[in-house]
Amino acid sequence: MRIIYKSYMTPDRGNSLPVPLKVHALSECCGSVLSESKNRKRVDNDPRNSAKWRRNELLSLLSTSGSLAGLCITVVALMNTFNKARADVTVVDDMLAVCATAFLLSTYLIFWALRSRADRISAVLLNVVDGVFLSALTSMIIAGFIMIHSIW
Repeated sequence: MRIIYKSYMTPDRGNSLPVPLKVHALSECCGSVLSESKNRKRVDNDPRNSAKWRRNELLSLLSTSGSLAGLCITVVALMNTFNKARADVTVVDDMLAVCATAFLLSTYLIFWALRSRADRISAVLLNVVDGVFLSALTSMIIAGFIMIHSIW
């Protein structure tokens, strides 16, 4: 580290005092990044590990899972207008009800992760939310294919 002395005028005295300014060399500031090979990435510099990135992802998943829960409930309500004697209608109806419940569960987990002050708990909850959300989304797509194939 190099120290550069620069004159600084204080407003109350009017005289010039030397004030040390710290200037870090590039290798000291970014030494861990520069010393790494080009093929390897450091986990510390990954933006997905930051709390801001997790919060943005949770907020986008919050609105999406809320919308998809409402969509599942709407389709369940529309499925009640069809003939209930058909078994495929009740299977799709039940699958979409489970999907709506899973989307609501992911919404509650997202609120919990957003309110958590510990970064470790928030990171674990983000992984759980991703799993619940993706399984509900996959089940919803499968229910949609069953509905298109058998009902219409």
